[in-house]
Amino acid sequence: MFRTTISGRSLLPALFLGLSLLAAPAGATIMGPGQITASTTIPSQGGFTIDQICDGLLTAPGWFNGFAVNPGIIGTIHLDFATPQALGDFVLWNDVNVGAEGISQFRLDFFDAANASLGSSPVFVGPIGQVAPAIYPFVVVENVKRVDLVVLTLNPSPRLEVREVAFNWSDVVASEPSTFGGVKALFR
Repeated sequence: MFRTTISGRSLLPALFLGLSLLAAPAGATIMGPGQITASTTIPSQGGFTIDQICDGLLTAPGWFNGFAVNPGIIGTIHLDFATPQALGDFVLWNDVNVGAEGISQFRLDFFDAANASLGSSPVFVGPIGQVAPAIYPFVVVENVKRVDLVVLTLNPSPRLEVREVAFNWSDVVASEPSTFGGVKALFR
C-alpha cells in the first residue's frame, strides 16, 4: 500500500521535488562575455563598441547604451560561442533610449565549428520604441558555434543601436515588462 504521509506530513512536496530533479533543466541563457564574443566590420560611434552587446551588464546606469554606429550603416554582427550550443530562441534588446533606433528586419545565420552553414532563421522584425528585450523563437538548431546577426533594415531612425543580445536553448513566452526587474527576468 502506498502511503501519502509520514508522521502526518504529506509526501507530495518531496515527490514533486524528486520528479523535478529528474526533468530536463529549463532553458539555459547564453549571454555575457564568457559565453559570447561579438565582432563586426561595422564601425562603432561614440565609444559604444560591439563588445557591449554581449557584456552581460543589465544593471543601471550601464545598461542604457550598447553598440551604436553612425546613421544609415547596416551589416553583419558575428556572435561566436565558447563551445557549440543548441539554440532555440534569440533575445534582442534593441533601442534602449526609445528613439526608434535599432534593428528593424534581421535574420540569423547559423554555423558549426567547421564554419559549415546550419541554415538560417526566418526574417524577424524588431519592435519600434522598444524598452525591454524581445524574444524570437525558432526551430532548435544543434551544434552552433557562430551566429551571424544579419541586419537587413533599421527602424525609422537610421541609427543602429543594440543594448544586449542573448540566446536560450528552449522556447519561452515572449513578453515586454516595463520594469527593470521584469527585464532581468527575461534573461533567465
